[in-house]
Amino acid sequence: MTTGVKAPAPDAVPALLADAADCGPVTSTTDPAVLAAVRVRGNARLAKNDVCRSLSVRAGDHFDAARIASDIHALWDTRTFDDVAAERQEAGSGAVLTYVVHERPLLGHVVIEGAAAIPVGTLRSIVRLHDGDPLDVAEVESARDAIRALYMESGYRSAKVELKLDSAPPMTAVATFKVDEGPLAVVGRFAFTGLSVTTDKELRPLIETRKGTVNLPGSIYSESAAARTMLFVQAHLYDRGLLQSSVDPPAVSLSPDGKSLAVTMAVHEGPVYRIGKIAFVGALAADKAAYSRLLGQKTGDVFNRSILVQAFERIQAMHVKLGKPVKDISPETELDPEKKTVALTIGLAPP
Repeated sequence: MTTGVKAPAPDAVPALLADAADCGPVTSTTDPAVLAAVRVRGNARLAKNDVCRSLSVRAGDHFDAARIASDIHALWDTRTFDDVAAERQEAGSGAVLTYVVHERPLLGHVVIEGAAAIPVGTLRSIVRLHDGDPLDVAEVESARDAIRALYMESGYRSAKVELKLDSAPPMTAVATFKVDEGPLAVVGRFAFTGLSVTTDKELRPLIETRKGTVNLPGSIYSESAAARTMLFVQAHLYDRGLLQSSVDPPAVSLSPDGKSLAVTMAVHEGPVYRIGKIAFVGALAADKAAYSRLLGQKTGDVFNRSILVQAFERIQAMHVKLGKPVKDISPETELDPEKKTVALTIGLAPP
């Protein structure tokens, strides 16, 4: 004797009524793991078929959480929706899977108000927002930040940019950027601190001024040019044997009236290092004396990075002349903090 639940005959299963939201035809099934219908709900501007085109799951497929999650990601990736979910409901003839979407409004218009120092056309070119695109709040906020950054780089350190999003029927939004430029701020002074080995006279020519247009008294301040100045100063410190030196990002102070900037770049010099032992290893093509002559520095000299770089070029040229070119010249340094010396091991790698 066999006991159990007997599945009804196929013709006894009530047919699932078709729905306008179905992605394809429905099917009838007694297997709860099989989907009888796949539908979309919540689309208003977009046609159903446009939404269904991003879905891989169809009626007759087994319920697969991974595939459904992949479909949700695919809908997100269209950048058309700001909310996507999936709902499963049991019906008499199988489960119904519904993708519930909420469409983003379209960006109907971009308005920039209050701009005078920078042309509106220039600002529009950096916001990269286009009428008719789906509204992405993160992108609009990024555009606001880009406008503010351009004003900062242009010398308007007090500039403020207010973003306002207004709904406009049907399902559109207007993004308004209201600019308060504030006064133009110029550099009052650019100072270096922490100097004992080097001098202000040495470092001042290293300030990146872009042909006298930035970072000089009376000109605007540029953060990107100041970053290059940091690199130039650090390289100069290495040329002075200051191998444990560092340079802080500049501190910028705005005057109360917003019109003047005080820029301070702190330098941490550390001790001066001199050259200790010198060794040449690897694919040598001459005796040590030849390499020492080309090196341009000897034991006891203050370490100078630029001189060494030039020396490596001379050594490369010698190897080429001897018909034994090297692939690479790589120096290794070992600091002795007590003696304030640096041991140099110069490796020559064959081709």
